[in-house]
Amino acid sequence: MNYIALNGWIYCGFGGEKKPREFIDWAAAQGLDGVELTVGDCLAVDTTEDEAKALAAYANEKGVGLRSLATGAGWGKWLCADDPAERAEAIAFAFVKKYLQLAAWLGAETVLVVPGATRVAWDASHAEVSYKNAWANATASVRELVPVAESLGVNLALENVWNRFLISPMEWKLFLDQFESTRVGIYFDSQRATRRAGCTGSATTSLRASSTSRSSSRLSRRSATRARTRSR
Repeated sequence: MNYIALNGWIYCGFGGEKKPREFIDWAAAQGLDGVELTVGDCLAVDTTEDEAKALAAYANEKGVGLRSLATGAGWGKWLCADDPAERAEAIAFAFVKKYLQLAAWLGAETVLVVPGATRVAWDASHAEVSYKNAWANATASVRELVPVAESLGVNLALENVWNRFLISPMEWKLFLDQFESTRVGIYFDSQRATRRAGCTGSATTSLRASSTSRSSSRLSRRSATRARTRSR
């Protein structure tokens, strides 16, 4: 059964122009199954446990699911960076540890995580990372996060995202399987499975599926499908 939700950047903007309750109200009015709150803009990073649980209760009252969270923080601090201090900062919002805790408080099943990049076309300020180092550094970072995800009962869904890293299905399989955890999977974005250039101003629609299944397809009956429209 499909679960249709909208990502927060579409309604709330990249600067958090709209707040979570506004987004939930709008989604309820549209008949959506849920929303994907974006941490660091729509949903504040310093949201407390009481605030998160109150928000979850509000969404439940409105019949709107909060099954997953997303964040753009991974582009500022890379889990695969060569700089140990940068990797430590990325992990500490745990980024991702704080992010996982927020998900647990909200009752979300899954968080989107950018595993790393070798080079980002739209940000020349960040030092490039060799593929070999990106693999080793991202592996070490994710290994540190796995026990946290398992203890909180939240899935780490690593996204394919124009990062010149983990490009083919075989690479993804080898990368994911090494963790031997049902809490680590892929957040598959079909649009981002292709490279594109010169798309400024165009609008596209993609289907995104997350799964932590250890099956070969990584798309199990636990998969959740989301549609979102992005304009860049």
